[in-house]
Amino acid sequence: MTILVADDDPVARKVLSTFLRQSNYDVVVAEDGLSALRVMTEPGAPQIAVLDWMMPGLSGPELCTKLRQHTFEIQPYLLILTSRKEKSDLAAALDAGADDFISKPFNILELQARLRLAMRHLQQQSELRNRIAELERQLAAGRGQPAQPAAEAAPAAPEISAPARPTGVAALEKHQIDTVVAGAMRHCGEPNMPFRMAQGNPQARVVAWASLLLTKEQQWLDMFLEVDDASRRQLCSNFGYEQPDRDAARSICSRMQLSLRESLRSVLQAMGGEVMAPLPVHALGYPERLNPLLTEEPALRHHYKLGSAIVTVTFVTHASPRLEKAAGQLRPFDLLAEAYPPATTHQLPLLHAGVVLKENLIEKLREFSELTVGEVPAVPVHSPSPLSRHFIRLSTSVGLAT
Repeated sequence: MTILVADDDPVARKVLSTFLRQSNYDVVVAEDGLSALRVMTEPGAPQIAVLDWMMPGLSGPELCTKLRQHTFEIQPYLLILTSRKEKSDLAAALDAGADDFISKPFNILELQARLRLAMRHLQQQSELRNRIAELERQLAAGRGQPAQPAAEAAPAAPEISAPARPTGVAALEKHQIDTVVAGAMRHCGEPNMPFRMAQGNPQARVVAWASLLLTKEQQWLDMFLEVDDASRRQLCSNFGYEQPDRDAARSICSRMQLSLRESLRSVLQAMGGEVMAPLPVHALGYPERLNPLLTEEPALRHHYKLGSAIVTVTFVTHASPRLEKAAGQLRPFDLLAEAYPPATTHQLPLLHAGVVLKENLIEKLREFSELTVGEVPAVPVHSPSPLSRHFIRLSTSVGLAT
């Protein structure tokens, strides 16, 4: 997908162009509105344009108006880049023909989400155009031919169900994962831009773990960040630690993993997901006891170079259906799916949605069950993955929970 970036500010133009290229988009640049108009009306023009509001020649809204007067097979998707906040200004941009707008300074995750929206819109236009062309072809082929008798009509082809689309993190393409990782590293203070590698280092010695619950998909996602000894020392240097010991490395990896978890959660929510982060991040210095479990589950591994450090990011997805349990069936670290008791039976909930059930809370729910007169409502929960339970126990036993 090619994107036009039109901005008269060379710094803003370079920053945005660099980000888009790192996200695997092709980029064409224009320094003013007239140049942008010429690029967008040439054969093979970009289908997405990010236009600054204030430009010489033509402003962003004026350019949108000109482009909407032009005939395209598929209308381009136009985004206005602006620091204006007034609703009247934004309404004027939309009335001029803009499809969307992005606030300055732009947020990487927001821009990624809006570009995904643009691509979905263009895909729908393309599918609709192809459908119309096929109908026109069928009508043209059928003109002048007698209708086939019903008895001789060809049997209808059996319906073939489309393969299920991937969901959750599996639905993200590589360049989207790269953007999540890049945003997370920048947010946590890592000075180097991550570059994807085909292979990582199998000698990982520090692991940071985090998890997410995707409630719509009913998936539990375990996330691991792994580094080897040489990378551990380099990361300590990158973050300004004078002593590159394991404690410092665990602290750094925990910080990176926390930032990565929040970056991924924002992207999945922008895609319409409902995501919870119920458990704290943990770091472990000796993951040998964990490695066999990592190989038992299907995993998506992504390897990155940060300066001279090599970091592996691993995602493991496990089914976590919503379960209705009696109080006596609850297990530690079950996650409450909704406020309990439900509003249909009690005015005030005892516990709120998203609470992680530890022993004291489970005991409280058991007492509530025993004291309740009549039918006791079931407790709606999601259970963490076996990998999560193991890692929590392992981290707690060695005192490395963070």
